[in-house]
Amino acid sequence: MMNFKTIFEKYKDGTATGEERKIIEDELEKNELINEYLSEQILSGSLQGAEPDNENYQSEAARVKKNVQRKLLKVIAISVALALVLTLSINYVVLPLYDKAFYNPNEGYTDQWGSAQFFVDVSAFTELHFPGYITNSAKAESLGMGKYNIYISQYDFFGNKQEQYQDMIIRGKAQNAQYSFYRFPVANGFYERAGASYQYRQEQEEKEQVFNELRDIPLTSWVNAYISFKEDMPLTFFNDIKKENEGLNFAWVAIRAEAGYGYMGMVGIEPTGSGIVLEPDTVPEDDFPDFELANSRSDENHDISAETLETHFKTLLKYLSGRGEFLAAMSNVNGISTEYYKQILDYVNENGVKTYGVVVRGSAADILNFAGKEFVNSIMIDNVKTSVYSKQ
Repeated sequence: MMNFKTIFEKYKDGTATGEERKIIEDELEKNELINEYLSEQILSGSLQGAEPDNENYQSEAARVKKNVQRKLLKVIAISVALALVLTLSINYVVLPLYDKAFYNPNEGYTDQWGSAQFFVDVSAFTELHFPGYITNSAKAESLGMGKYNIYISQYDFFGNKQEQYQDMIIRGKAQNAQYSFYRFPVANGFYERAGASYQYRQEQEEKEQVFNELRDIPLTSWVNAYISFKEDMPLTFFNDIKKENEGLNFAWVAIRAEAGYGYMGMVGIEPTGSGIVLEPDTVPEDDFPDFELANSRSDENHDISAETLETHFKTLLKYLSGRGEFLAAMSNVNGISTEYYKQILDYVNENGVKTYGVVVRGSAADILNFAGKEFVNSIMIDNVKTSVYSKQ
């Protein structure tokens, strides 16, 4: 059993356990009570054998009282010092260490405005998974103890509006992401071409019904549509149809991501360069080439080449495959993890980067024209508004 002196030394340096602290504090309390009692007895002359009228006794009593008071002051000073050390240790050692034990969304890349890591993470995730949205800002405010307030602003191109998301990350988990952050593609938006676990084919009769609905609305109405292709096509094909349909805005290019066409197929890229926009050198180009497309328009028409689009897609996969803590905090859904992105990257490295469909915006007339092409497999209307300038 540990002796009192050893326990007291641990108490002084702040390493004592709760039980050991109680032993010391009980002893200090007993010592204080005994000293108070002795002082009272000495002053009242009631100690056994005391002679209040004796001059020597009075002198001895004064000396004992002084010694007792000195010891009391010493005990008080030690107690105050220990309390101060304990408080400082908690505030500047224990709590910071506890805070660092959990995911910090600000730890990593920085730009001239401060931390950029959370913005980069959210932007990459948004582009791969949320058709028609880009991230304008993403900030995390530390509250200590592994807690962060997060603020994300994203732009909905079709709705022509900003959408705000606020939440709290507590010890590595966002509290409400599943309720208001996710904007995944419409279920079955690409019919069986998206690769659900079951087949959902659009028959010609259903396609004609969609065409008739489009003809019945004003042809200047603005339409957001999911359109799939009959075959998986290279990105050179996408660039060709983009040039041939200049009246359309291609919001998202869906990329084939696994054999068997499971849910991993629901990933893609924003192909115009309106997605991730960063301060120069925020993300190292050598590690993540073409991470952002805004500065990657390579030909004389300032278009983005198919090769650049392919590199960009692979880079996003590579980047997020290394962001395990972010994924665990913000996207614990649909099996998304670092391994998820590694599997997709392995697939496209082996089979090439190919598209099976697009999310496209345009007038009802332009959508009708595009959806009538021979290579189109299906069309699903996601939303309609009276004008490109309308807000929902």
